[in-house]
Amino acid sequence: MITNFQFQEMQRRIGSNSRVPSPLAQSDPVDSESKLHSQIMEFCDSQWPRWKYVHCRMDKKSTVAPGVHDLTIFGPHPLAILVECKKKDGKLSEAQLCWIAEMKMLNWDVHVVFSFSEFLEKTIKK
Repeated sequence: MITNFQFQEMQRRIGSNSRVPSPLAQSDPVDSESKLHSQIMEFCDSQWPRWKYVHCRMDKKSTVAPGVHDLTIFGPHPLAILVECKKKDGKLSEAQLCWIAEMKMLNWDVHVVFSFSEFLEKTIKK
């Protein structure tokens, strides 16, 4: 876990759980988070060789650890993508904010995406 001070600093930087959507997210945000999950998994399944992924359940809070991102995707080595999907007006929970901050301290980016095009732009088209 992160310290209380680190959490407070993170909260200050991100503006108390508010989000500023990227221009890509504004163009086609999803109304259903499950739709976005499906689009991303279909994309992974369409790759050859098929990209593997670990998908957290959507019907319950995470059974892995509090705040864990929705998808961990493994493409051709060394590609590993961590994705948190959100619907149009979705916000990150405190547990998710902590998880993302801790992953950042370990030099891993958790990509928060609101649309399939944003997923592609942030993760694939680099």
